[in-house]
This record gives sequence, structure tokens and C-alpha cells, in this order.
Amino acid sequence: KFTDLGPQVTATTIQGSVFARTDAGADLVYTVARGQPGHLLGYELPSGKPVLDLPIPKTDGCWNLAVSSDGWLYLPGGEGHLFRVRPGTDRLEDLGVALAGETIIWDLSAGNDGEIFGGTYPGGRVFRYQPKEGFSDAGRGSIVAGENYVRAVAVHRPSEKVFVGVGSHAHLIELDPKTGAKRELLPEKYRAEEAAY
Repeated sequence: KFTDLGPQVTATTIQGSVFARTDAGADLVYTVARGQPGHLLGYELPSGKPVLDLPIPKTDGCWNLAVSSDGWLYLPGGEGHLFRVRPGTDRLEDLGVALAGETIIWDLSAGNDGEIFGGTYPGGRVFRYQPKEGFSDAGRGSIVAGENYVRAVAVHRPSEKVFVGVGSHAHLIELDPKTGAKRELLPEKYRAEEAAY
């Protein structure tokens, strides 16, 4: 008689976490545990009490999460989808595909007025999501021609510039999302590296 002992290897990897506050003022921390599917997990602070465990459709995990200036928690999903949830609730909204043809969202960063910026693969692009306006291509195409990955995105809110880490060959680009203008910041000697994180 054979006994099923279960899998020999299990995954408990988490790759990004973020702190958020509910509309009632409670502090929470969120992360995504990898799996089939990945699960969005929420914990109350400072007690550590679990308050949320939601499967994310067609998603095996995510690299990062972000909280917008208007208090929404955003997370990348599978097949290029972007999701959001209001902290303290359990309703996960699928906002759709950020940019047609982009299958992975690597990183997210919050801008002003509720906007979220994200970096993608395989086109190496940056999108902007604004709740009233929807999705747009902030970089007007690939951030660096011939490169596939936008691995890091950071918004400097006072200037409204977006700083973009690119791979497979490292570049660090300052992007003006209003005009699409791009400026390389990484010295030439570092561009042989795999990516800028």
C-alpha cells in the first residue's frame, strides 16, 4: 500500500511587502506568498494577526506592491494584469492588462493624485494607471531600445519624474511621463551589468 506523503519541496517565498492604513486608521502589512495561485496576505499591526488571505487569479506571485496616494493597495498579477484592493477589505479588483503585449509587471511605484507607475516585460516599458483616466504608456514605447526588462520604478513626487532601472543590460533612465522624454543617468562603465534594480 502506498501513502501519499505530499510534495518533497514546498515554496514559501515572498518578494515584496508594503505597509498600508485602513480608512478607519488601522495599520496593516501586506505581502504575496508564491504558489499556484499566489496569495495576497494581510496582517494587523502590531499584533501580527492575519486579516486577509486571497488567492490572486492566474498569478503565481509578484515582485512588489505599492500603496497609492489615495490609499489603494496595488499589486501586479499574471499575464500583465494589475490588481487593487482597499486596505482592510477583501475585494480584489482586476483592473485589466496594463499594456497590450506586456506579460509581466516587475515593479510598482506611487505617484501623485492616485496614480501608479509600473515596469514591464517583454517590451521594457513603463505604464501609468490613474483611476479616472485608466492606463497609458508613460514612456511611449520601450524605455531603452532593444532592452526587455524594466526591473525597478521609483517616482520622485515633487518633480513628477520617474526613475527607471532597465535590464538585461543595465540602464538608469530619468523619464518625464508628461512628455515621454528620457535621460540616461547610469555611467557607461556600469552598463555591462545585468540590470539596474
